[in-house]
Amino acid sequence: MNAALSFVLVDCQDITRMGMRFCIMQTYPDAEIIELNDISKLIDTLTHSSRAIIVLDYMSFGLKTADSLSQLIGRINPSMWILFADQFSDTVIRHFSTDFKVSMLLKTNSREEIVSALRCAVRGERFLCPQITNLLLSPYNRSKLHASLTRSELDVLCLIARGKSVKEIAEERHTSAQTVVTHKRNIYKKLKINSAYQATKYALQAGLVEILEYYI
Repeated sequence: MNAALSFVLVDCQDITRMGMRFCIMQTYPDAEIIELNDISKLIDTLTHSSRAIIVLDYMSFGLKTADSLSQLIGRINPSMWILFADQFSDTVIRHFSTDFKVSMLLKTNSREEIVSALRCAVRGERFLCPQITNLLLSPYNRSKLHASLTRSELDVLCLIARGKSVKEIAEERHTSAQTVVTHKRNIYKKLKINSAYQATKYALQAGLVEILEYYI
């Protein structure tokens, strides 16, 4: 293994960096591993690491949109990237679906899938986890579902995804709680779901809300 190969782990969560470090050390024991919890240090760190593979939990930082993330990646163009997150919005997935420098992994992926992503990056190849590949292979299924929602139902769905309660949604929309409950019932029926968790997951995957909005 060439010691010139560097992995840069950029994540605010210590436990996540530790887990990724373990996978890298088991797969490439001679590689250099640099850990950062501040994205502002990333560009300076990579000045002398032309072969760096960057593993980035982008939603831990202030990268609110696919465009802002794309600008960061564009500034460090020669490197390979592994975006690592709890969930990806449809907007981000489709934005980077044709960028072969960018791999995408979910934190729920197995160790074997993480190792596969690392190996692909070392070879200069992209890796997309199965969940993301499935979304790309069926691009119209989910959008057809929420096309049946009324404007009010779509607004309520987005507010549910942002963690708002029925009372909070009613206050924000200047309507009654019963009206919100009715909208919620109709949303669940049309989207074939039965919980706020599933509604949130749907809204994130369909790109109706950005991941950062969900965490805020």
